Amino acid sequence: MAVQMSVNAVVGAIVLAFGLTSPMAAHAVCFDDPCPPSANHSQAAGNAGTSLEFNIKSNYRYKVGIKFYSQTRSHVWPDSDNFWVLDDYGTHTYRLSCMRGEEICYGAWATGDDKTYWGVGHGGKKSCRDCCYTCGDTASRTLTD
Repeated sequence: MAVQMSVNAVVGAIVLAFGLTSPMAAHAVCFDDPCPPSANHSQAAGNAGTSLEFNIKSNYRYKVGIKFYSQTRSHVWPDSDNFWVLDDYGTHTYRLSCMRGEEICYGAWATGDDKTYWGVGHGGKKSCRDCCYTCGDTASRTLTD
């Protein structure tokens, strides 16, 4: 009898067996092609009660970096050292595990040019209108010139 396992399960088991990362981090990475919808840009946030879903589309002509910043606690998605890149005109879904009632803002910027930004921008320090949402919501945004 043949057993079929996804690449995610195999890689996750190897990573955990050798102690290369935590179970939460291993679960957040997707190696299968295509990724299951629940793994697409999802990030865990510890003792999470719910999630916030952002649907982001960039119509900007250059690459755009994007991160999400909690206004309730000191937390950033995907993490403080990395960001996601929007380099096509497709809609990208980001499902962020978060704490119930947590306020999260998106920050996007033209890579190589922090002066062109959307939401709270790179670093999450800019002011914005309508760029912050409460954990449990679904938000959709299109970034334009």
